[in-house]
Parts: sequence; structure tokens; C-alpha cells
Amino acid sequence: MTVPSISSSSPTLSVGLLIAISLLANISMDIHLPLAPMMMAELQTTAFAIQLLFIISVLLTTVTPLFWGGLSDCYGRRTLLIPSCMLMTIGQFGSAGSPTIEALLVARTLQYIGVGAVLTVALAVICDMYEGQTRARAIALLEISIPIGVLIAPLIGAFTAKNFGWRYNFFILGILQTVLLIILIKKMPETLKERTTYSWEESQHSIQRILTYLPFLKPVLLLSLVNAPYMVFITHASFLYIEKFGLTEIQFALHQSLIAFTYFLGLLIYRRLAKHYSIPFLLHLNMGGYLLYGMLALAFSREVIPLTPLTITASTLVSSFVSGSILTSCSSLALANSTNHLGTRSALIEFIMGSIGSFFMILSGCLNHSTQSVYTIIAVSVGLSFLVWQRMYHRNNQPIST
Repeated sequence: MTVPSISSSSPTLSVGLLIAISLLANISMDIHLPLAPMMMAELQTTAFAIQLLFIISVLLTTVTPLFWGGLSDCYGRRTLLIPSCMLMTIGQFGSAGSPTIEALLVARTLQYIGVGAVLTVALAVICDMYEGQTRARAIALLEISIPIGVLIAPLIGAFTAKNFGWRYNFFILGILQTVLLIILIKKMPETLKERTTYSWEESQHSIQRILTYLPFLKPVLLLSLVNAPYMVFITHASFLYIEKFGLTEIQFALHQSLIAFTYFLGLLIYRRLAKHYSIPFLLHLNMGGYLLYGMLALAFSREVIPLTPLTITASTLVSSFVSGSILTSCSSLALANSTNHLGTRSALIEFIMGSIGSFFMILSGCLNHSTQSVYTIIAVSVGLSFLVWQRMYHRNNQPIST
């Protein structure tokens, strides 16, 4: 089969295809959240084992990009996207047919080995095709797949499980991913202009050089710390809303969808503002809003504000509205003026973000499951993010303006 070229394929089609694939990856990560108690009962397992379904997805999308990113810099983006999408599809069908929690964890492992490649290579493709402010706006468009996925995943999951059973969620996603895989093979062009021979030693040297470059490292640390509180929250959300407060699966799904819609709205506003204002200015603006969320988290941890579904959702809405813009701004600053090793740079962003998020998630899972302890961890993460933000603009270590 002839591989489509960039000139013969529409960039809009390529970006749209990447968004659709990323969307399914994000939906599959969250679709089981309102079903956690139901799955725990049917599979006769523990709450922590069900939480592992989410934790393992974060861990794998953290570690595997270091492998996929360097390979995509050498052998091409399309070459890596096709097998990774195949793994995603196999994992979905495997999840649908898993008779035990162990089998389900194996299926999720296969699936998220592929997802790690998709999320990394998709970002590298965007960087291949665009530069400067246009790149920042394209990254924001790709990031929109996250809130859309979180917006519809709980609703789809709860509705499908109620009428057909929770396994059908994964089966339907497997069919949709099969369709996207066929389109990918037929339509996705190769965007890497210059290929090189893969070398493990050179790959490690590239990683070391990138990690010691402060204009890259600091914004990546910031976006990782800003992302961590949501990872902690979502790990405990279903048990908190359903078991502690007695909400139904549908009510919980509506809460999650509202949070995702706010994230989506924040990104849309960011895309418009990015046409007129610099990325550092927008980062300052949104970090001001993030400070409010940190103060609310601290108040929850000290029981100054009562913990109810309303107060918890309201505080998370504040975080969601500004977090997407902060993540997009930091990604753009980290990748500013970069033309080489884009796959490796994208992989390192996923690796650092996932590592920090996984650390806080596992920490919250190992401690007692009280809401106060969860929000103590969230408050610590927010505090650390402000320390990194301050260091980004300390003396001459300002991020690159784009």
C-alpha cells in the first residue's frame, strides 16, 4: 500500500483522526468509573483492585512513551501509530471478555501500552506540522479530546451498563477503534521529514540533554503537578460520590460530565485568547485561578469547609476551568523552538506527568480513604506547583516566550 504524503493528505484530516483516536483512549480510561462498585461485586474483588484499572493506565502511559518516542523519531510517526492502535483494539476486546480481575488487568495492560504510543506520537505529529502560536492552538485542540472523553465517558458507561452490562462498554469501544484503525492505515500520512538510525546510547544521551535543559524541565514539572490533583481526585471519586454520599451511577456521571465540560470550556477560551496574548501571560492568568483551588483544597483538608457533593464539585470546577489552559501553556513552552527529537520530548512530557501523577495517586491509595487525607495530598501538590511556577520566573530562568 502507498503511504499517503503530507502534501496529498489534509492536515485537518490528520489532526481530526488523532483527536478521534485520543478521544477513544480517554473514554476507555474513564468509562468504568461509575461502574466501580458494580464491577467489584461481579468480579469478586477489592476496591483497590478496581482502582488499579485506572492506576495501571496512568503508569503505562507514563513509562511506555520513553520507548515509543525515540522510535518514532527514527522510524516515523505512522509506523508507530498503526501497531499501537492495534494494541488498543486488542485490549478493548480483551477487557470486554475478561472473566476475572486478573484477566481484565492484563487486557488493560495491552491496551495502554498502545495508548502510551498514541498520546506521545500524536503530540509529535502536531509539532511536525505546526510551529509557534499555531502549534499552541493545535495542541489545545488535541487536548480538547481529554475533557470530551471525561464528559461523555461516565454517561455512556452508566447508561450502557444499566441496560446491557458493563462489558458492552469495552466491546463498543473496540468496534469504534477498529474503524479508526482502518482509516488510519488508509489516510494517515508520514509527518517525520528526516529519519535516523535508532541507537539506544544516542536515545539516552538525548534524554539526558533534554532533561538538563531548564526551559523544558520547569514547565513540564509545573504541568505535571497541576495534573496530579485531578489524578488523585478521579481515583477516589466514584467511591466518594456513590458510597459516601449515596449518589446513583447516573448522578455521579452527571457530576463528572459537568467537570469535564468546564475543562472543555476553559480550553476553548484559551484557544481564542492565544490569538491575542502571549503564552506566559495566559499561564500567569490561569495560575491565579489555580491558587483559589489550592486554598479550597486546604480548607477541605482542615474541615473548615464542609465536604458535600456540591462543595467538592464546585472546587473541582474551579480547577478544571484553568487546568487545561495551564497544561497547554506549559506544553507549548516546553516545546517552543524545538525542531529535533520531538518524539523524545513529547515522550518525556508524558513520562514526567504520569510519574508525578502516579506517585500522588498511589500515595493517596495507600493512606486511609478519608476525604480529608485525599485533599491534604491535593493541597500539597498545588503548593508544590506554585513553588515551581515561582522558579520558572526567577531571575533569568524565564520560560521561552512564543
